[in-house]
Formats: sequence, C-alpha cells, structure tokens
Amino acid sequence: MKKILLIFLCAATFLAAQNPKREFRSTWIASVTNLDWPSTPFLPVHEQKAELIEMLDQIKEANINVVMFQIRPECDALYKSPYETWSYWLTGSQGTPPSPLYDPLEFAIEEAHKRGIELHAWFNPYRAVKKVGLYSVSPNHISNTHTEWILDFGTIKILDPGLPEVREYNAKIIADVIRRYDIDGIHMDDYFYPYPPDQISNQDDATFQQHNNGFTNRGDWRRDNVNRMMAMIMDSVNTIKPYLKFGISPFGIWKNHVPSNISGMDAYNVIYADPMAWLREHSIDYLTPQLYWKIGGSQDYVTLSTFWADSADAYGRHMYPGHIFNKKYSSAELVNQLDIDRGNAKIKGSVFFKASDLVDNMFGFHTVLKNSYYKDPALPPLMDWKDSTPPNAPQNIVFERVEGTAYAALQWEKPSLASDNDSAFFYALYKFADENAAPSDFDNNENILDIVGAPIATYPKAIGDESIYITVTSLDRSNNESGNSNYVQVTRPELPLLASPADQADDAEDTLTVKWNYAERAGSYGLQVASDENFENLLIDESGLLDTTYTFADMDGLTKYYWRTKAENLAGESEYTGSFSYTTAFPGNSVAIYPPDRVSGVPPTNFDFEWNSTEAAEEYHIQAARSRDFAPGSVVLDTVIVADTSFYFDGMLALGSFHFWRVRGSNQYGDGKWSEPHYFKTSTTGVDVAETGVPQEYNLSQNYPNPFNPETRIDFQITRYSNVSLKVYNMLGELVTELVNKNLGAGYYSATFDASSLPSGIYIYSLRTDGFVSSKKMLLLK
Repeated sequence: MKKILLIFLCAATFLAAQNPKREFRSTWIASVTNLDWPSTPFLPVHEQKAELIEMLDQIKEANINVVMFQIRPECDALYKSPYETWSYWLTGSQGTPPSPLYDPLEFAIEEAHKRGIELHAWFNPYRAVKKVGLYSVSPNHISNTHTEWILDFGTIKILDPGLPEVREYNAKIIADVIRRYDIDGIHMDDYFYPYPPDQISNQDDATFQQHNNGFTNRGDWRRDNVNRMMAMIMDSVNTIKPYLKFGISPFGIWKNHVPSNISGMDAYNVIYADPMAWLREHSIDYLTPQLYWKIGGSQDYVTLSTFWADSADAYGRHMYPGHIFNKKYSSAELVNQLDIDRGNAKIKGSVFFKASDLVDNMFGFHTVLKNSYYKDPALPPLMDWKDSTPPNAPQNIVFERVEGTAYAALQWEKPSLASDNDSAFFYALYKFADENAAPSDFDNNENILDIVGAPIATYPKAIGDESIYITVTSLDRSNNESGNSNYVQVTRPELPLLASPADQADDAEDTLTVKWNYAERAGSYGLQVASDENFENLLIDESGLLDTTYTFADMDGLTKYYWRTKAENLAGESEYTGSFSYTTAFPGNSVAIYPPDRVSGVPPTNFDFEWNSTEAAEEYHIQAARSRDFAPGSVVLDTVIVADTSFYFDGMLALGSFHFWRVRGSNQYGDGKWSEPHYFKTSTTGVDVAETGVPQEYNLSQNYPNPFNPETRIDFQITRYSNVSLKVYNMLGELVTELVNKNLGAGYYSATFDASSLPSGIYIYSLRTDGFVSSKKMLLLK
C-alpha cells in the first residue's frame, strides 16, 4: 500500500512540472436541493455570505479559475429577477426574498472576480418543479401563472420546449442576466426533455400538432426545439456581450453505440439533445459532457472523452469533460482521468461536480490539485473565434505602502484601451529571480504568482528569499494576454518598532491592544505573545496581519508577558524585534471551594457558595447554571459580590438536578479568569421553602404521608436565623441520614426524605436549632 501511494505521489509531482499555462479549471456550485450553496435554505444572510466566501477561498486555493454558479434551478431565481420568483433553496420559501435584501448573484460575481475567478451563470432551461409537493410553490411561479406552458409528468413539471413562447421566455430570462450582471459566461445543464422514469411519451401531442415546424418525426422535432433555443441564446450573447462564453454540459453519451463500444442511455434519443448540432451550428462555445463513469467498461471514460474532444475540435470549439466525485470511485480514479485529459491536446480542461465535494477534500482530491496538478495558477483557454486582440500592458508596477493602511502591496496602473476598445479585466502576476525573463519564461505557469481582479495585490506570505522580481500582464474579457509591465524588485522588509504598551508596563487590562509602527516594505506582520522571555509558552502566534495593532484577551491576571513582532513580504521576513514586557493588573485566577466539584447532595437552597480570596480583587462575579457553557438561558444565578469570599444563596435550585458554578475576581483593570466550573447535584431530600412569612413559634410537623413509601415530606418552622440540623435515625438510634445541616433564616421549610434504599420499619426524625429541639416517629411500609 505504501509503495502504491509513493508511485501515485511521484506521478503527481512529475505531472505538476508539466502543467499547462492555459487550462479551463472549473467546478459546479449547485443550489438545487442545497447541494453546494447555500448548505440549507434557512441560513441567515450573513451566514450565506460567509459560507460562499469560504467556498470561493477554497476554490481559489486549488487554483480553480472558473465557477459554474447555479442561479435558476426551477424557473426561479437566486438573483433579483424582474420575471421569476426567489428560489426556495435560498430562503426556504419560494417567492420570499432574503432578509436583509441582497443579490446573491451580484455578491458571488464580486467575490469571484476579487479572486481572479470567472463566474458563468448556470441556468436550468426547462425544469419548473423538481418534485411536486416537496414545498409550497409560489402563486407567482410560472407553473401557476402559465399553466398552459407546463408539461406535467406527475412527480415533475417542465416548461414545454415545443412552444415558441417558452423559447422566447427563456431567451428573455437569460438576456436580462446578460445585460444586468457582469458575468463571464452562460452555462446550461442537461435537463431538456425529462430523464427516465419520467421520460416524455405523448404529453406534447397538442404542441406537436400546432407547432411541428414541418417535422413529421417527433424526435427530430423535439431536438429542433432545443436547437432553436440554443441559437436564440447565442444570438443574445453575440448581440449584447460578445465576449461571454456560452457552454452546455450534455449527458455523457451522445448516441447509444457511438463510439461502437459504448452502450447506455443517450442524450440524442432519450432527452432529445443533439450536441453535435450545436457544434455544427456554432451555437455554443464549449461542451462539458458529463462523463460520470470510470475508465473501462461500456461507458469507458477514455473512449468517451476522446470522442467528445475530437468532435468539438472538428468544429473549432472547446471540450472540458465533466468529472464527478462518485463515492464508488477509488481515490485514484479522478487522478487517472486527469492524466488522460492532460495527455490529449484537444481536451482543454476539466469541470468537477460538485464544489462542496471538492472543498471537503473528498478522496484527498483538493490536496492533490493544489499540491500537484493545479499547483500553479493557469489562464483559461483562448477562444480566438470571439476575440484575438490582446489588451495593452499595465504600467508602472510598484511595491509600496497602500495609502491609509499599514502594509505595502503590488500596485500598478490600468492600461489604456486597446484597438478593439477593450482593456484589462484580470491581471496575471509573474515572479522571477531577476528582470531578464525570456519570452518562453512567460509560457511556464510555474512563474505565475497569481491571477487577480484589480490593479493591486497583497501577499502576506513569503515565496522568495531575500529578493524577487514581479511583473504583470493584462487579461481582457476573452483572456487575451498583453505583454508585461516593467519589473519591480521586492526585498525583505525592515524591522518594525514596538510602540505600546511601553516596555515593563504594569497596568495592562484584561483586553489589551498592542501596537507597533509600520515597517518599510512590510506586506504583513507576525506577532508573538508569551509568558516567558524565550517565547516557548506562546499565548499568541499570528502571521499575515495587515494592521499594526492587535487586540486580544484570555490572559492570566497579575502575570508578566512578553511580546514581539516581525515584518513579512513576498521576498521573506525580517527578524523578530526585541521583546517588550508588560504585567497584567487585573486579579489572578479564582478557585471555587464550595460546593466542591462532582459532589452530590447539595441543598437546593440556603447554603453558601465559597471561594478563595484572590489577590487584587475588589469584587467577585459568581454564576451558577444548568449547562457547562453557562448559556444565557441556563443561568440560574448571576451576581456580583463586593469584598467577600462567600455568598449566601437563599434562592431555590431544582431538586436532584445537576448544576455548574464558577467565580472570578474583578477590579478597575478588568476581570480575572473564571475559575474552573464545579459540577454538583442538588439533593432529592433537600430543604425547600414551604411558604413565605416569619413564624411566631418553632414547630416540627408530622411527616406526610405517614406511613410512606418511598418518600415523605417533613415540614418545620423556625423563628430566627440559626443553625438547623434535621436528622433521621433508625430504632437502634443509628444515624440514617442528615437532611439539613445549614444556617437558615426565619421561615417555613420543607424537607424530603427518600427511603428507597431502606427497609420497612419505624424511623425517628429530630430537629435541632439554636433554641429548639423536637423529635417524631414515622413509619416506612414497603
């Protein structure tokens, strides 16, 4: 097994050295049934945004350069559509907008472009209701407002592809997005006519009779319906934004037995899709056939990928196979398929289904991509039939402090318009050891540092040693690349200067902000805080900080700490500064005493919480709760005590229940750390307040019920604050249990005696206070 792994890693390393400069690297981000994003339809907006940002960060880390972002799964919208309702998969209620209102497509485009990633808006063209009854369909949904457009298959509903008004509607929907959003492409999946078991039979009879367009063969007519819509969409692209790419991911088998050794359900005869017609008519720019099968067998990946690549190349278009994270695959299957792709010059890249499986590192594949196959960034392939005019080069690249910040960054000027009135949209940054790179060096993607979406780039981490030269090129909307700018040399940063707190300060608060000065050429900073001057016991160890301040807490009180910083940039990092020290002035750690940890039988009321005296504490904060995390809803005691080490609790805790308590000291400099929580259980035979008021005389009542089995209640009353003892004896005078042994104030009380473990018989209970003694008999009958 180790030998196989070694061979696999060596092969991956070898291939990494041959990675192409241009390659379509993509993943599908599916919204339908919350496959990828958002992870559930009930996330708050801020969590939706954070989740998408994290996904895009992971995608960028693997050097993916395109995402297919699903915005219309069921004739609905994950964007502000003037025509279709908000998607159920976004808000959990179809037709209900996100609150607070935002536009997920606009947000996704902005975040993708920040990272130098193209975004292709992914539409499902015909599916209207994925599963009837799955959720409540909005009254404004197309399946309700245009029932005459719907083909009903019982479990699903689709728009009727044979209706001219449906084609016009779909084209209108897509043209609207093309006009209003800064997308990079249009993408469609393979849900045309429905798959088995819902395969169409005669549901479109009426449409065929009325709109057969001269066809007598029903299959040819259905394929023509789809072809017409493809042509309409491409016409919208070419008219509105010709640089946009339009691609489709058809089912992976075109026709059964084409090629001859391939068998299985096919796109042509089952779902009435004819990708060869789209290629022939140039109504698409790329195909991403869903080749969701292994190498070998009757759906052999090698045979199918070769067939599709040859077909696309023959018509001057691109093919990027669609791969899937099939749970039945071995960990090597996708890697082997990538090897096949890389070995075929007609295959221009890959698309992975689905994004969440990729970022979750299924099969370790995210790691494989970022460490080998996609180790270095790549530019998307050129589509010279769209545009072949390169943009002008950026000018005046510098590495200097960004105005209003505490860090330096690579910055340059956006170029002037080229002869086709296009300019830079993305930028490719290159890294070299000197400024004498040959033209061939720009063809090696190992020299690409990054692809970014703005004329500024921050890099908090070192990639060189002592010195590195950076130059930048422009990429237009068709990914044509300019020549390079001037070079800028980046050398190691200067040493920062520590500012505050001043060295040997002795008044540090519980939340502390350390500050230092900007260091020349610092792209970021590192900070260490330790409880020892050798920095072996680290409290803080951060790098990549883009500010010259850092705020933190979680320190011990009355403790000396040491801190230092360093500067970092592309070329390396400075040494650490010498250290400053400071001493915290808030109280030290408190220690809880009573109730002790993991004790049972604690009275539910009228007892003292006790703790040690903590140096420098001017007051103490005490909490008790039903949960270890002291969640707000579980807290049963929350109070502040001035200058004391005990608190008399005369409230009421639940009998026989688990509780946690903690305490911390405070002063003008802040709060000490909470003591370790003590875990205790209240007694099931504890004392309870029976009624309010102050009695006029002492009394011990007869227990009730009597006889009893297994519990009985004993009421008593005392007239003044005193130490109270309530004990139970057997007939031999032996102590059985002590129900109460506590200082109690004047009042009416009740105690419960649980005799579950005792034999039947007569028992004596005796009450003793500072001024009263009384005893009574009770009978236990089992």
